[in-house]
Amino acid sequence: KVKVMVPPDLDHLYSYSSDADKYTDLIVKSGSVTLSADSTARDALVAVLDANDLSYTEESNGYFSEIAGYAEFDGGVNSGWMYKVNGWFPNYGCSRYSLANGDVVEWVYTCDLGYDVGGGYAVGG
Repeated sequence: KVKVMVPPDLDHLYSYSSDADKYTDLIVKSGSVTLSADSTARDALVAVLDANDLSYTEESNGYFSEIAGYAEFDGGVNSGWMYKVNGWFPNYGCSRYSLANGDVVEWVYTCDLGYDVGGGYAVGG
């Protein structure tokens, strides 16, 4: 299962841990995908975005600067996309994270280097 979560607006700082109900999941058709055994968090995101006809810009293998019109820096100098798997924010790229059956991958737009979404430690904070 893949979710792509964005805050209600980019002009205010929200806390994903306390304001999760205000965030919107951009995946409207289906967030469930069937992948091969060696798939990564990147593969899951691309499969779900393609299935839902959502745009994305991948700068390098696994770094997404834009998803569905929400681009890095749109929400300020510390904004962009982060991912977590089963509630944990890895501190390495999504193309290196191998998935297991049943994993839940969540992409969250941050406006504060991950601190607003509970993943500040993943960027060295």
